[in-house]
Amino acid sequence: MNQATQIKVFAGIVFFLLVTNLFVSNSTSDFWMEERESIGTQIIVDPIPTLDKPTNLPSFILTQLSYINQDRFFLRIPGVLILLLTFLGIHNLGKKIFGEQTIFYTLLVLGSSFLTVNMAKFATSDIWLLSSQTCIAFSLIFFLKQPLQKWKQTGLVAVLFGALINPFSTFLFTLLMSLLLFFIHPKGKTLKSLWIWVVPFFLSLALYFLDIFSFQSSYVEFFKSPFLKFPIYLGILLLGILPWFAFFPSGLWNMFKRLRQGEELALISFCWIIGSIFSFSLASQVVFALLIAKQIQGFFDKNFPYENLVKSSALIHLGLVLFGAMYLIIISWENLKGVGFRAAMITTLFYWMGCLLCFIGLYGKSKKLILGGLSLAGLLATYFFWVKAFPLLY
Repeated sequence: MNQATQIKVFAGIVFFLLVTNLFVSNSTSDFWMEERESIGTQIIVDPIPTLDKPTNLPSFILTQLSYINQDRFFLRIPGVLILLLTFLGIHNLGKKIFGEQTIFYTLLVLGSSFLTVNMAKFATSDIWLLSSQTCIAFSLIFFLKQPLQKWKQTGLVAVLFGALINPFSTFLFTLLMSLLLFFIHPKGKTLKSLWIWVVPFFLSLALYFLDIFSFQSSYVEFFKSPFLKFPIYLGILLLGILPWFAFFPSGLWNMFKRLRQGEELALISFCWIIGSIFSFSLASQVVFALLIAKQIQGFFDKNFPYENLVKSSALIHLGLVLFGAMYLIIISWENLKGVGFRAAMITTLFYWMGCLLCFIGLYGKSKKLILGGLSLAGLLATYFFWVKAFPLLY
């Protein structure tokens, strides 16, 4: 079997496991708190959801779908499709800028991480926001390279989509990323012609004041305790780089190093991350995955400068996983006895074994062990969590 065929088989296995994780246990698991409240707290019991008014566009769509079928599996399909379409868009647009291999690794990281898949399963509107803001970011990048109308219009549609989901977050993301690119990118002045992107936010304000959409998470909850939420938010973002933590510190360090040198990719990545983090969105996950993908590519170069940092990070991660797994297994045994022990064991075992294979691959310079070990660690750990561990918690 030649290398191209091996890659296709591997990609097929990963995609199968990804889709399986997106749909498994969707009929029994609960919704994210805000989405559950916006759809109606008694959606599974009452024939008609109890809802004063929709929170945003996703809650409006889910509420309408609940009149057709109130099964939780059915109501999760839109979010899952949005995530898969986002992955497709990242592939089709990203390969034109970053290359086919880099985007393949990027999607591998995103699809096997602990964040994006689980957010889609909880039917949270953050997945919808991730999609819109990723499209906004790509529109800005392409417009900088070629200021064509199609990128201006694509970005406008993406901003409109985001403004109907979370206008405050979308406004902050678009404003921060655009302003930073305007001032530090050599061609940033071309972004002045994108002033029309402001229009969708007036539409969201009109919907808010007309009492059509409440945008509760945008206009109320964000101002309650943003600084208290920020450490929790950063902790959630950390889940997005697991199990690929070994390549993250070097990727972040390399970005800042190249940022001082004025490299375009580093400039864009920095602006994207700042816009995402300070708008409390998940859009930074795409950049983090991209930085990790670039490090995976460079690791097999004999002149790669961060080999020791990658190996050290992998060793730290492996040790923390081992002690964390032991603690989780002990706690599960104390509370749930044999059934809890087995669920914790099988969930953590595949994750730790995958990380161990990666660690071995780092010293043996084996791309198969690194990619296969980490991707299967994330995918199989997620699968067994939902199949074995989650039923005990629900």
